[in-house]
Amino acid sequence: MTVMTAPQRPPPLMHVAITANLLEWYDFGIYGFLALVMGQVFFPTHGPLTSLLASFSVVAVSYLVRPLGSVIFGLMGDRYGPGCALGWSTVLMALPTVLIGVLPTYRWAGWYAPLLLVGLRLIQGFAAGGEFPLSAYYVAERALLAQRGWLSSLVHVGGSCGILLASFVAFLLDTTFSQNAIREWAWRLPFLLGGPLFLMVYRIRRAIVNHAPPHGGIVLGFNASSIRAVLAGALLVAALEVGFYVMWVWFPNDAQIDLHYASTQAHLSNTLALLCYTTAILASGAAARVIPYQKILLLSLITTACAVYPLFFLLVHVHEFVVLVTVLLSLAVLYGCLGGVLLVALYAVCQRHGRCLGLSMAFTLSAALFGGSAPLVCSYVTERTHMATFPALYLALFCLLALPVAYRLCKSERSVEAAPPLWAGEPLVQADRSLRRAGPIHSRT
Repeated sequence: MTVMTAPQRPPPLMHVAITANLLEWYDFGIYGFLALVMGQVFFPTHGPLTSLLASFSVVAVSYLVRPLGSVIFGLMGDRYGPGCALGWSTVLMALPTVLIGVLPTYRWAGWYAPLLLVGLRLIQGFAAGGEFPLSAYYVAERALLAQRGWLSSLVHVGGSCGILLASFVAFLLDTTFSQNAIREWAWRLPFLLGGPLFLMVYRIRRAIVNHAPPHGGIVLGFNASSIRAVLAGALLVAALEVGFYVMWVWFPNDAQIDLHYASTQAHLSNTLALLCYTTAILASGAAARVIPYQKILLLSLITTACAVYPLFFLLVHVHEFVVLVTVLLSLAVLYGCLGGVLLVALYAVCQRHGRCLGLSMAFTLSAALFGGSAPLVCSYVTERTHMATFPALYLALFCLLALPVAYRLCKSERSVEAAPPLWAGEPLVQADRSLRRAGPIHSRT
């Protein structure tokens, strides 16, 4: 006798959005916050800065395989649905995290230890190529039009919650154990914590129903519009990715080495800034219900480009903990407003030209070329030139590069009859209206 079972309902979009990138950003965050210790454990040299450079080189190398992951998981998402691709990427993100926690160190395994570390990070980089962009696409595609900005901001909040958790764990590690104990064995604990996180996220991911793509499969081989969409999206992503990795992955280590703040002060200020960053993302996403996201995006880029150098100049030349916290909170607000509307803007750019594959490539190409390499670039240039304010110029540059894309989005919002954006075949507002008429896939939020 055959027992008929009802099809499993997809989980609420809010649950998917919040947990979308918790595991990915926790892993990358905890490695960044412990980069100084990881360098000493796996790349022992005569100086802490050289060990730090070697440790951040592992981060940069892991980003090199992200574009390959974006292609594989993007094709999988367009062919079988984003849910299927997200299930595989979750497993490939989680297992290496736990395995890093049990790796032998350089003292016990010699050069086999860093080679194993690099191999595990490459696997994670491959999986990360589909993790964040496919989560964003899944949520944006299934959300009501009026809720798309808010729910897309929750996807970004899921990532910031992951790195916030990593920052808090690093702070607890510093306050609970001595530096000798951390170098000897306690550094393993944050990576082993990735196991319970994986079980929580996987339980939600396995409940996702893999609907067929609503507009059919993609056409293999991009046309000119698809390529322009990827490039435009990559410029938007670079503005946020470079700022995020410089200020909340690289800077906590630089604050200890060059600015001579205590480890607890650096991690505490970073945790407070990430809390503010998360709040600003939520506020920006909520504001997109009443203010066009295009205007929020453009204003955030202009304000950040103008304010980042004065803030960083103050940070470098005034050694006070209150100044450190104030500057980081200010930058957290600026980048949080940008992050709250970035994903809905990226979806608007790619929804009709590239879909899952296009969005994944736009995100991961930018992350691989600029985001993952940002800590290494800042460490190298500041060491060679002794120009402590170089990171501010680096951040401002990418905000300026993204301004033309944001302006074109604003132009398309002002008039449906205006000339189409450089990456698309029709104005984005018109595209959104056509999707509304067609009836997007709704999900309970």
